Amino acid sequence: MKSAFFLLCLTLFASPLYADQTLGVATIDVAGENVERPLRLSLWYPGLGGKVEEMGGNAVFTGETAVPDAAVVARRFPLVLVSHGGLRSARDSGAWLSAALARSGYIVVEVNGPRPATAAEAVDEIWRRPSDTSRALDTVLNHPIWSQHIEESRISVVGFALGGTAALKLSGSQLDTQAFMQSCGTFGGSPDCGWLEAHNVSLGSVDLDALTTARKDARVSSVVAIAPEYTHAFSDKSSHAGISALIVLLGSDKPLSSPVDATTQVIEIPNADVSDGLPVCTSAGPEILSEDGGDPSICGPSAETRSAAHSAIANSVLTFLENPDGS
Repeated sequence: MKSAFFLLCLTLFASPLYADQTLGVATIDVAGENVERPLRLSLWYPGLGGKVEEMGGNAVFTGETAVPDAAVVARRFPLVLVSHGGLRSARDSGAWLSAALARSGYIVVEVNGPRPATAAEAVDEIWRRPSDTSRALDTVLNHPIWSQHIEESRISVVGFALGGTAALKLSGSQLDTQAFMQSCGTFGGSPDCGWLEAHNVSLGSVDLDALTTARKDARVSSVVAIAPEYTHAFSDKSSHAGISALIVLLGSDKPLSSPVDATTQVIEIPNADVSDGLPVCTSAGPEILSEDGGDPSICGPSAETRSAAHSAIANSVLTFLENPDGS
């Protein structure tokens, strides 16, 4: 049986009153003299009217079509904060997922922090990502316009890779310090371990006080972790009361231990790969990556297979967000 919210969304999108329904996109910069770590928030939302343009994208990855600064539909929507995990990914690498969720009736905020300038800086992203996400939530809930369109009882965080780890931290998961610091040598806990080691950077250089600080955000009612990193390092002393969670495993990507309590839902998308968290590549993308010394395999077999994986991931997330308790 469809939920009342889902039926309302169908009515909203089908009604002649909203015949000019569009996908809107806007940005908020969190910056200033007193802001230690600037953020750029990309907001995707059900909008009205305007001229559709291709947003984002580059020579390697395709973008999304949306209406810049479209008027937002005059009602409240559930809010999803998206944290993409790639340490070296371009801004808005999760736009494909943000756009898909927004088309289904959500206001979606992709949280873009500064790209780490060095491998030494990147080590602290493990605790900066959940902190960034909570700061982004502060910003949106206190915004004079956007706060009027958010259903505060339905706030979710969806993260990919390190962003998935951040989502679990926001649900109450705690990392075991020693297990985390030994991750690269013992478990290969992140795709970036080789990059860190090539720059003689150890996970042991992490800010321990910041790492052990609890990041649970009580305003968040559910989280989704897509191919989360460092799952083996989560402590069984974590507290997730009041927050529903879903872990999405991609292909052979399997956590080494349960990072959350027994009520957490876990699903696997066997025909997907960890690289499917990235956008669809352009036709020239693989060749450009090869010429620049990158890895063309991150484009996958084809644009069609990447799009199919995106659909499977987005559908899994939407199914959970519609019914996070699994009832």
